[in-house]
Amino acid sequence: MNLSNSKTAQFADALSQFLGIVENEERSMTVSASQALLLVGDLIQYEVVGHCAYITINRPEKLNSLTRAMLLGLSSCLDQAADDRDVRVVVIRGNHKAFCTGQDLSDLNGSNPPTIHELLENYHDPIVHKIASMPKPVIAAVEGVAAGAGAVFAMACDLVIASESASFIFGFSQIGLTSGSGGSYFLTRKIGVQKTTALLLLGEKVSAQEAERIGMIHKSFPLLSYENELNRIVAQLTQLPGTSLGLTKELIAKASENDLYTMICVERRAKCQAGESDDFVEGLNAFMEKRKPIFNQNKSIAKPGSHVTRILINGNNETKIKEQELTNS
Repeated sequence: MNLSNSKTAQFADALSQFLGIVENEERSMTVSASQALLLVGDLIQYEVVGHCAYITINRPEKLNSLTRAMLLGLSSCLDQAADDRDVRVVVIRGNHKAFCTGQDLSDLNGSNPPTIHELLENYHDPIVHKIASMPKPVIAAVEGVAAGAGAVFAMACDLVIASESASFIFGFSQIGLTSGSGGSYFLTRKIGVQKTTALLLLGEKVSAQEAERIGMIHKSFPLLSYENELNRIVAQLTQLPGTSLGLTKELIAKASENDLYTMICVERRAKCQAGESDDFVEGLNAFMEKRKPIFNQNKSIAKPGSHVTRILINGNNETKIKEQELTNS
């Protein structure tokens, strides 16, 4: 299903804001929202089914490589999923034989091509930021190849579920570039320095089975069971408490950036916020009544850093300052 007609105006506005006018000392470029919509067409599809937003990259004849207009469409769909209180999980997937092969390099050979800086800052980086800051789980559902920026977008997601046909290629060095938009950040956290170094320097293909073995992805499944397993995981996540999932995602993001003492404080703040939610009341009541809980009856989802818990441990002012800074960041 494409973006519904009722959302077209919102989508056009979002694209207009992003496209607008891009200028530097050598060039200026103006693209209207209507032109962008014409370029995107059904190449980026958005559908909500059972509290899950499915964002599908639909350009199989080009292995789902992304033009600038498509990148803006993807970014707009992420905004829509973040704002929709009925959406609890987001799945990004490709149509047919590829997940995404990253930037369409022919986009860089036009009459007024963007600089690398413009391409990253205005098109690629916002997508990674939106995936990472989304207060809902984001799943990359990978069939076929995920390469270049497509592989980086997959690594930015909270869970990567792959079919046995999937593969991952970080081949930036093969065309004289480096990883971008956090590729080295995500890989180093997932698989360590040595494996990341090999992948980024050599640019070799990694099979789904190998990616699972080294911890790059969550699971790979045989092609015949892949869709059912993906649906099972999506259904499981949509039934879990949204506030708790969003806060847990925030904690995981901060875990490698802080020392143990600071993380204890951050986790205490998050647990206090979760403990004030309707979902905790429901979970506790269901446990006492020996029944299955029904979460998310209140559709509001916590925004990261929206709650402040004052912490004072042994009169330690440094602890209070750290906590306040983390909350405001």
